Amino acid sequence: MDRNQIIGLVLIAVIVLTYSIFFAPDPPPPAPKSKSADSIKSDLPVLNPDEAAISEANPLAQSITAAIANEDTVVLENDQVRYVFSTKGGLLRTVRLKELYTFDKKELYLLTPETGDMNLSLKSNTGWLPLRSLYFEPAFSREVKGDSAFQVLTLRLLDTSGRSLSHTYRLAEKGYTLRHTLQAKGMGGLLSGNQAKLDWSSNLPQMEKDLQACRINSTVNTYTLESELVNLGESKLGLEEDSIVTPAYWVSHKHKFFSCGVIAAKPFSSVAMRSRTDEPDKSNVKYLFSSATFTTEGLETDGLHFTYYFGPNDYKIQEGLAPGFEHNVYLGWTIFGTINRYTIMPLFRFLEQYIVNYGIIIIILLIIVKIILSPLSYRSYVSMAKMRLLKPELDLLKEKYGDDMTGMQAEQMQIYQKAGVNPVSGCVPVLLQMPIFLALFNFFPNAIELRQAGFLWADDLSSYDNILDLPFTIPFYGDHVSLFTLLMTASTLVYTWYNNQMNPTTVTGPMKTISYVMPITFLFFLNSFASGLTLYYFVSNVVTIGQQMIIAKFVDEDKLRKILEDNKKKNVNKPMSRMQQRLQEAMKSKETTKPATKPASKTAAKPESKKTGTIKPETKGKTKPGSDPKGNAGKK
Repeated sequence: MDRNQIIGLVLIAVIVLTYSIFFAPDPPPPAPKSKSADSIKSDLPVLNPDEAAISEANPLAQSITAAIANEDTVVLENDQVRYVFSTKGGLLRTVRLKELYTFDKKELYLLTPETGDMNLSLKSNTGWLPLRSLYFEPAFSREVKGDSAFQVLTLRLLDTSGRSLSHTYRLAEKGYTLRHTLQAKGMGGLLSGNQAKLDWSSNLPQMEKDLQACRINSTVNTYTLESELVNLGESKLGLEEDSIVTPAYWVSHKHKFFSCGVIAAKPFSSVAMRSRTDEPDKSNVKYLFSSATFTTEGLETDGLHFTYYFGPNDYKIQEGLAPGFEHNVYLGWTIFGTINRYTIMPLFRFLEQYIVNYGIIIIILLIIVKIILSPLSYRSYVSMAKMRLLKPELDLLKEKYGDDMTGMQAEQMQIYQKAGVNPVSGCVPVLLQMPIFLALFNFFPNAIELRQAGFLWADDLSSYDNILDLPFTIPFYGDHVSLFTLLMTASTLVYTWYNNQMNPTTVTGPMKTISYVMPITFLFFLNSFASGLTLYYFVSNVVTIGQQMIIAKFVDEDKLRKILEDNKKKNVNKPMSRMQQRLQEAMKSKETTKPATKPASKTAAKPESKKTGTIKPETKGKTKPGSDPKGNAGKK
């Protein structure tokens, strides 16, 4: 591993550490005592001035008398999802994903009466009218539109005065989306302000192994008509709140791997959001709350239309649901998200059509990346070999110039130019892999494809693998031992040692020490990261060592030496590059200052003469550079 590669790795380390610090969770405020779920919910402030007026005791609610006034539950379900509704309010009460499970193999619920509450309210003449105070009667039917068939549930309230209010839900035979239409008849005289709102609270339960990773990946998201994603900051664990007064397409309560979203056909007029984390409570991920207001225009005609999505954060599913809804799947900053979106994810989709095991897919993905970069790797090795052949000449320059780095660099650049060697080319492959590294840094922990996907001893490639749970926590390391991280660290050290053996005189001093310290740093840094990522880098090191050995068999150093000699003869009169010219000018400017200072230093070193002299009239009051102020400069 030569100096340029070390510099490249150091740059990667600096960028990765900066990147992680930027996204690291803010230190939460001290919480001396654990609070219960009810107490934390009560701490959530009123986000709407009229929210306090929402009560089931609204006089209007009492005046709307339904034929049936008892609460029951009704179900819509397909192979993927099970939606449960209450006849009291006609709203969602429970959502279960039927094909997915929690990390401890329990049924996976995204909404239950204990972990969440959704309520629609209409602005009436006597305040807010919560629909959960009204009773609805269910009816089932089936609807076919083209090639699609839907189960239809209608929950209808028909009072003695002929007024009606109805929910109509449509669920396709496959998929997670649920269509909702809210429609009223004869209610216009009772409602005022042409306004409604959806109040939604969530107490996110722990569904994944790594509680901390879940907390820093859960938030409230909303997407405005100006194509702006607004949220509370995924990595923020304290008490956070925000609101927008611009129209928004949708609002979602996002888990690490799942999203619960409500999409409005007519955009929400405003959205208020709030989140809170109770750090001591290990059974809870986060408390989320949102309040979205919207107009009731069309309620008495075509109705108000919504789409609910309770499902996995799968980019290919969410991409077409609504503008920007795919942003619930975090893929990294713009450049890294672009690499994931248009390179990594398409490769994954292609490979998973033929390969079942995602560990194998990761290894094949790595091999594809290595093949693409192999020409650069070959050029990098050849450049290193040329640098090794030029090492004796560079050593002579060090002896010649000593501490004069400017002069040595000028001649060093001239040697490189005449020999046809680019000293930077050695670290180009490392630097080109940096965007891929950071793209995968975001992809592996957030890829729903890797959730609970096992490989060898790792039971979940989207989380850390642990072969040993420690009875204590090591600072910056954790309370477990990740074998893939250990293998990655060991392989990096072997790779470093191998390169130092191949180039024994290239890396010396502090640079050599850094090359061994960096893998140890990553051991602490990556111990709690997705095992898919550490698997990738462990195999990458092994493949790189093998690649270097293969390339070494095809590189003839005698031929390279002859090429260097030929280049020197051919480029003997080649003009200097701009960099060389700048270095030479700097060296000349340095040398021009030496005559002015050198005599003065010599004179100052001599003992003061006992003889005295006189100052010439023409120099009276002046002292020439390098002369003795006492006039002894010319005495012998």
